[in-house]
Amino acid sequence: MRVCFWCPSAERATGYGYVHVRLWKALREIGVDLTDDPERADVEVYYGLPSSSPLHCRLWRERHSDVFVFYTMFEVVPIPPDWVDVIMGRNPSARAADAVFVPSAWCKEAFRGSGVSCPIYVVPHGVDPQEFPFIKRPEQTPLTAIWQGANPNDRKGRTIVERAIRGTGINLIEKWIPARNQYSEGGPGAKIWRIGKKLSRPEMLEILGHADISVNPTGGEGFGLIPLEHAATGLPVILTGWSGENEYADAIHARRLEYTVAPSTYGAHFGTQGVGAIADAGDLRAALLEFRDDPGRAGRIGTLAAVGSTRFSWAAAARAFALATEGVLEGIGRGGSRSSSHGAIMQPSIT
Repeated sequence: MRVCFWCPSAERATGYGYVHVRLWKALREIGVDLTDDPERADVEVYYGLPSSSPLHCRLWRERHSDVFVFYTMFEVVPIPPDWVDVIMGRNPSARAADAVFVPSAWCKEAFRGSGVSCPIYVVPHGVDPQEFPFIKRPEQTPLTAIWQGANPNDRKGRTIVERAIRGTGINLIEKWIPARNQYSEGGPGAKIWRIGKKLSRPEMLEILGHADISVNPTGGEGFGLIPLEHAATGLPVILTGWSGENEYADAIHARRLEYTVAPSTYGAHFGTQGVGAIADAGDLRAALLEFRDDPGRAGRIGTLAAVGSTRFSWAAAARAFALATEGVLEGIGRGGSRSSSHGAIMQPSIT
């Protein structure tokens, strides 16, 4: 089985580009035959947004294998109607997908409920313990929580964190990547330390070493790598417990927050009026106080979180990808033996 697995994103530090690089490397390491030429592949897997832009549609039409798969996600429900049209081939400029890969069971339900009727496989993401190693943190007072996002918009719940943490005596680190100007305010020990700039991996690990708790009151995630990466370093995780984060919440002993489901402004960027979660700020405050009032709690749960995160390695993700790809080929009568040499595989879910 030869696979062309490609991604249009030029960004390699975060998002789709980051996942593509890590998963491509893991696929190579378990022996999957990869090629950059879709015409030489048994199956082509495009990792990115199923955009209806003429550029992407032309790429899918003109450079392709006979078997085509979208690997994608969305953060709220429903997914954009034009995405469904592209995936199902109803857009006259697009090419219908033979299957869709998504990183979480929640995403699978969201895509199916939005009208995607081709086979859907769950292929999760992962975390590399060498890239995010366990950090031994001393018990300290006051505690410091960290919130991290690609940008400071409200889908990740930054304002909810700021509202919940007031008066608790807990410090806060806010980390995001700016669209334009880099920004930094405060430093270690500050009530709020804002870091709006790209950091190297050692610099990011240094920041994580100053934190005691990871806070993630997100409005929706296709998978949600940030809490899993934080857990790998030994941070206890507080998260919304809605959407893709639930895929690993139990494994990392996360504290789930109460939430309501309400209209989301996030979907408007993609032409859909979707719904997402709004985490309860009062419950987030209560969760933070649970850690403040039990000084050893962060260390105990953080250690369990790090152990649990190892279930979601990039190698496990690659094995799930390989099995799902074989399943696509088998489903259309093109081969793929399940008695492959990929080792123990996280069974992908399909409907």
